[in-house]
Amino acid sequence: MTKCRMLLQENQELGKQLSQGKVAQLEAEIALQKKYSQELKAAQDELSEYVFQVDEEAEGLHTSILGCSSDLTLANKLTTKLTAGRTNGPVDGSSTGIQGTTKSSTSSNEMTH
Repeated sequence: MTKCRMLLQENQELGKQLSQGKVAQLEAEIALQKKYSQELKAAQDELSEYVFQVDEEAEGLHTSILGCSSDLTLANKLTTKLTAGRTNGPVDGSSTGIQGTTKSSTSSNEMTH
């Protein structure tokens, strides 16, 4: 009977050790998962910051492109008007939309009065 009690006690101790070993193993796995989770969070934060910076750059470039497009459209219109003015006769500034004064018309008006 004593031998049975000793074997029973030994079984209980082995069961505790085995249980404690599993708990320790699970705790180690949890610690590794937490560390991995923290690394992923840091990487996500870094990527979010990078995306924010790229988005700001894209907005700036978009604004620059719109400005250049507007300048190009204006230059094309002016070129078209100047080209049309040359083929239709001398350019006096009226075909380009540029306001100018002509001395000859002013002089002739002053002479007649």
